[in-house]
Amino acid sequence: MVKVLLTSVFKPFGLDNKLNSRRILPELFEGQITFAQGIFSLRSVLYTWGLDLIASNIQAPTTVMHYPSLKEFVKELKKGYDYVGINFVVATFDKAKIMAKKIREISPETKIIFGGYGTILPEADKIADYVCREEGITFMRRLLNEPEESNKIKFPIKLTRTNIMGFPTSLSIVFPLSLGCPNGCDFCCTSHFYKRKRIPFVKDGKTFYEELVRIEKKTGVIDFGIIDEDFLLQKKFLTEFSKYNSKRKKPFVFSCFGSAKSISMYTPDELIRSGITTIWIGVESKNAHFDKLKNMDVSEMMLSLQKVGINILGSFIVGLFHHNEKTLKADFENFMSLRPTLSQFIISTPHIGTPLYERLKNEGRIFKNIPNKNADGFSLIFKHPNFTPERLSEIQMALYKEDYGRLGPSAFRYIETQFNGYKNLKNSPDPSIRVRAKFYKESCRSVYPLIPAGIRYAPNRKIRKWVRDLSRELYSEFGNPNILERLFSMIVSLKAYYCWQRRNKKLPVNPKLIITRYRVS
Repeated sequence: MVKVLLTSVFKPFGLDNKLNSRRILPELFEGQITFAQGIFSLRSVLYTWGLDLIASNIQAPTTVMHYPSLKEFVKELKKGYDYVGINFVVATFDKAKIMAKKIREISPETKIIFGGYGTILPEADKIADYVCREEGITFMRRLLNEPEESNKIKFPIKLTRTNIMGFPTSLSIVFPLSLGCPNGCDFCCTSHFYKRKRIPFVKDGKTFYEELVRIEKKTGVIDFGIIDEDFLLQKKFLTEFSKYNSKRKKPFVFSCFGSAKSISMYTPDELIRSGITTIWIGVESKNAHFDKLKNMDVSEMMLSLQKVGINILGSFIVGLFHHNEKTLKADFENFMSLRPTLSQFIISTPHIGTPLYERLKNEGRIFKNIPNKNADGFSLIFKHPNFTPERLSEIQMALYKEDYGRLGPSAFRYIETQFNGYKNLKNSPDPSIRVRAKFYKESCRSVYPLIPAGIRYAPNRKIRKWVRDLSRELYSEFGNPNILERLFSMIVSLKAYYCWQRRNKKLPVNPKLIITRYRVS
């Protein structure tokens, strides 16, 4: 019978060399969001969920590898496979090429499949036998001569543990709801890779709810990270789901992607009833021309969400065409006024296949001979009218540091938002809203062990005072730490010192190999 191996690219990550960019990591937070927050950076390994989703929905015996070393990949390859699929992005394409070369040397009869956003590179067709630039389950079924249609998608369960200094902050499960995005922002590879279409994996809110119940029974987890580029656009879907979710004693809760356009379709209470706790919003720039931001008062919108305890991960683009030193600073000050819980500052990057890339290419403004690893959101790859690549990178790093110095650790921003939500929701006449207030109370109490370290290792006096004042409010509302919490605080403080020492040595951390075998005896 046909055997399939699906794999991510090989480690190590987090190094600056010919193959690696320092910021391309298997960790989203540490890679692109909270790394400037030192020991308070959120740590969470993200697995290449698409590989397990494909493996769960084909019939052939399949092995999935997440983050092998090159040696571990070669060892597995020698077991004999008919097909090997490699998932990669543009920044990791050079690693995929090395893996393909190893396959040709060790197992020349094996067919190579390339998949992922990195396949926008035309060179992929010259290396692989097959290139997947579509929804992967249907592609693999067709390639393996299996029935392409199925009544129901099988969702694998992959737990994601998030921690700070080893202190657990959440346990969640990534749930891939769809691919693609209809918004069509001119820079967005995701939207244009799928030709501005949304490809759903779940047909309606009721089915979604039933699937989450199934997962909860197996794991006990009720916290999910939704993979859907603008989840809130699906109002009919979400409204149907909310009818079931709002009746639960412990409703399911979500972090998701949204836009000002889609958020405006709901009241804050409707979002609470649906289970939303965190929304990733592309704030981009106050003067951005994107349709998703037209005629939207993002400041008022974010304030209304924060009042009910919904946290915001705000994304800011550095180096838009209207940016010069003055306008970039003005956009940043506006962004700071929104007080996002988490902040991402990404350099404007035109990807192949997007309207932005085509325009800049036609204008002769794309730099030549740019290494693939520079497609990481931390490198300028085109001629900007007002910035050199060096200057824009310098500004980008300064924004991350300024964000941390002015707003403090994201962990405490998160708790502050939920605490405000608790105070505003605890006396609501709606029982489903009061359930969320109870959830906030439990979340706020869980951060007690982090507070002493938060005060001691805060970036400056202002933030130290803010954490101390926040802790006093929490103690006043929920009570002082008990004996167990005080003991845990001592352990966390010792761990904080260890992490501080380790971080000063700049030691890269790479995840252990994870192998999952599907239908393999």
